[in-house]
Amino acid sequence: MADDLRHRVVVIDRATKKIIWQYGVTDTPGHKPGYLFYPDGFDLDVFRDWRAPANAKP
Repeated sequence: MADDLRHRVVVIDRATKKIIWQYGVTDTPGHKPGYLFYPDGFDLDVFRDWRAPANAKP
């Protein structure tokens, strides 16, 4: 979902209702990589598994 007033885009796990991925710095608008300024829309790959693999290293 686009959280435009907080300048971020997030993916929410349907089962746990928790944010599992975020792009943008919460409450910090910007135009540099990693920052968003009032995100209005985006494309979403609905076939991707957004959860990290269980064996992923931090």
